[in-house]
Amino acid sequence: MGEACCGTTNVQKHSTRSQRKTGVMNQLHARRAELCLLVCVFSAVFIALDPFHLSILSADPTFQAKRVPQPPLSVLHSFPRDLESRLSRSRRWSVGGFMGPESIALDPTGGGPYTGVADGRIMKWHGPEVGWREFAYSSKNRNFFLLVLSGDDSGRVLKYDIKSGETSVVIEGLQFPNGVTLNKDESFLVISESVTGRLLRHWLKGPRAGETEVLVVLPGYPDNIRLNSDGDLWVAMHCRRNWISRFSGSHPWLRRAFLQLPLPFTYIYKLFHGISPHGILAKYTTDGDLEVFEDVSGSVVKYASEVDEHEGQLWIGSVLLPYISVHDLHKNSSLPDNV
Repeated sequence: MGEACCGTTNVQKHSTRSQRKTGVMNQLHARRAELCLLVCVFSAVFIALDPFHLSILSADPTFQAKRVPQPPLSVLHSFPRDLESRLSRSRRWSVGGFMGPESIALDPTGGGPYTGVADGRIMKWHGPEVGWREFAYSSKNRNFFLLVLSGDDSGRVLKYDIKSGETSVVIEGLQFPNGVTLNKDESFLVISESVTGRLLRHWLKGPRAGETEVLVVLPGYPDNIRLNSDGDLWVAMHCRRNWISRFSGSHPWLRRAFLQLPLPFTYIYKLFHGISPHGILAKYTTDGDLEVFEDVSGSVVKYASEVDEHEGQLWIGSVLLPYISVHDLHKNSSLPDNV
């Protein structure tokens, strides 16, 4: 009987110790939860106030985001892919000394090439001994990233009359109109609207003159557009859309929240445009056929801003990278000396 009582007492003592231990652990967990909550609240307040002006929005506190219509999922899924990843066989031509050679023009007399860069300058290539030199300068007052994420719809296409000196509005109400080109017979304009992924056609001649229509919807962000000598249309895209960009397009508050974070521009840009972005080019022939070129791994070509076809080569620029990519369409094409 005594042994049984002792056993019961020991069990009770053990149970009491277990209960105390459990109570202490619960208190610790509760305190940790409170601490985590306080840290989250403090972080949210700190980020919202941005006392040290670390966020991108510190440069534009009046930033407002608007809803951006997104391409249907069917467009993303049905758009062809380059299974050979042909652009991965491109070569880099390092420009050195400046970033973002986004636009490229080749001189028909043999000079150049020329490239417009991210800071507003136009640079000209003078050969391997001299290198790149500043050719012209426009303006450094530009912030395309905030404009992309804002979904601002004040974009316009303007027409300047050289003889009269007058400027008129051709199209308005666009969300980040980027590239513009005439078709081969100059009967219509093609305009790329980057944030919506659309190519628009504005008729200049014929019974539909003055009308604007959606020509095609793309799975990525079309940048500059160019014609080749045959009249085929080349479209450069930064990357394919991901789920973050699609979701945030329909929820403007989310884009502003991301911009409020004290993170560098490059981090947020990659978040919205693909953690591992790859280059994608689309070629529309005059017959309406589509050919796609990609660097699926992004090893050479990514964030493509423009492609210009010249004598069997594709010259590919990027507003974010320090080099031009050159892709041979034919094996016998030649490249600059330092490529």
